[in-house]
Amino acid sequence: MAFVIYAFAVFMLVRHSKKLWIPTLAPIAAILTLLLIAISRLFLGLQYPSDIAAGYVFGGVWLGLNVLCLEIFRLMKGISV
Repeated sequence: MAFVIYAFAVFMLVRHSKKLWIPTLAPIAAILTLLLIAISRLFLGLQYPSDIAAGYVFGGVWLGLNVLCLEIFRLMKGISV
């Protein structure tokens, strides 16, 4: 769940930012945050590595579908019939 939330926030920041440094810094900060979350879950024994990997895979698929739908709707809005 954290993967989807942080990655979608980065997508929105990168997509709508006017500043040049945000598309560089936001993904690095999100990757570092997600890595630290995964390490803490492993260290505390709350999840197995396979659980974390599966969460990242399924979260990535879900995020990809959401971003794809968002971009399709954005492009369809510009098309006039």
